[in-house]
Amino acid sequence: MKKPDFYEEPNHQHNLIIEICRKVRGIGKTTATCIAGYLDTIDAFMHGAEDELLRIGNIRGGALLKAEQATEIIEIRKKYLPEGVTDIKQLWITYLVRKFVWNAIEEIQATDFDELLINPFLICAFNFTDHEGVVTFCFYQKVTRSIVTSWGFTVEQMLLVSGGTPIIGEKAGFDLRVNREGTEYYIQIKSGPNTMDFDQVQNLNNNLAKLQEYDGRIGILGVTYGKDEQLSSIMQRVHGYPESVLIGRNLWDFIAEEKGYTERVLEWASVGLPENINFSTLLEDKRSALIKAWEEKYGVGVESIRKVLQQYL
Repeated sequence: MKKPDFYEEPNHQHNLIIEICRKVRGIGKTTATCIAGYLDTIDAFMHGAEDELLRIGNIRGGALLKAEQATEIIEIRKKYLPEGVTDIKQLWITYLVRKFVWNAIEEIQATDFDELLINPFLICAFNFTDHEGVVTFCFYQKVTRSIVTSWGFTVEQMLLVSGGTPIIGEKAGFDLRVNREGTEYYIQIKSGPNTMDFDQVQNLNNNLAKLQEYDGRIGILGVTYGKDEQLSSIMQRVHGYPESVLIGRNLWDFIAEEKGYTERVLEWASVGLPENINFSTLLEDKRSALIKAWEEKYGVGVESIRKVLQQYL
């Protein structure tokens, strides 16, 4: 997985300012970096008003930002970051979760009937006789697949800003590392306790063996949630298990080097969904709209299912 540009520098305060500013139309990495250099700290950025942003000068002596860009920075800051907070880990975690949630919401709202991939063999295998059931099955399948994939990327970034250092271009097979009293721990991240097949475990074991050639380096499989007893039998074949596996709170607390950190992350993540949006209602509204689109195009009942299946063979 290619790491985002903002992990190229270790300064999480500057990188978050850059990330927020780059969401504004017309602001690229160079301009965003200038803004971060001027404001210097996340506290200055969180409290910076529009007039202060407009005082930032460019190399020609003029204003770096247009008035509408300064306004948009404030709006985006409010959208993605909790007010009154300056703890950089909390800000990053909240930002990443909110970005993930907003992306999911936008994708669901933009889902069109023609985007549903209807597998005729699955529909026949489950013997659907109700077109609403077909739409529901295919819609939730699409949403689940997209959200699970996107969350895997998000949760790795959450661990990086919690205390991990990204591994780019070295020690392939591991996602991040942490240093504890002179020992470097190289960690491969998996989002859940049942997410590796036999070949993936074998590949990890090969990478663990190569890492043992270096003094002071230890390889770890990190699983972001679950209990030891929930780890799949295949994943328990990781060389050195159970010592070579950190799962759930053990992983998060280890990377952050803070006991109880996991509970804090859960608290920060709980404010990811905007207060005026009910996710269940959002799903139901889109499901109903897709059913209506089906009925307008193909009719209802078993006969409509037959018509649709003919389009996919």
